[in-house]
Amino acid sequence: MSLFKDSLFTRQAYGLTPTARASELQDLIQPILSSLSELMNPNSLDLKTLDRRFKLRADEGDLENFIDPLLASLQYQAPNLRLSISSWGDSQLDELVSGNVDLGIMRVSDTPEMFAAS
Repeated sequence: MSLFKDSLFTRQAYGLTPTARASELQDLIQPILSSLSELMNPNSLDLKTLDRRFKLRADEGDLENFIDPLLASLQYQAPNLRLSISSWGDSQLDELVSGNVDLGIMRVSDTPEMFAAS
């Protein structure tokens, strides 16, 4: 027994032809598929008009390696973007997991348990 209680295709000499029920289902499913497609494709992002503050945590020594090129690039590509930069506190990973930090840069010797694959 078919899930749709009707044949969806009929066999023809050169392949399959959709039935009236298949065409009817296509009309019902097409808006759903279009919505899913829109959901999976992110909106375009215009960095020139992005007006947002991001919280960045990094150790001072690590900042020296990339902060100047990063700030120059952001000034050019996203002039309204603001960074709040500070060093890590005692609860480094908790801040990152809780969403209190948008981007965290740290040196670790092993993958922290909360991020390790089971």
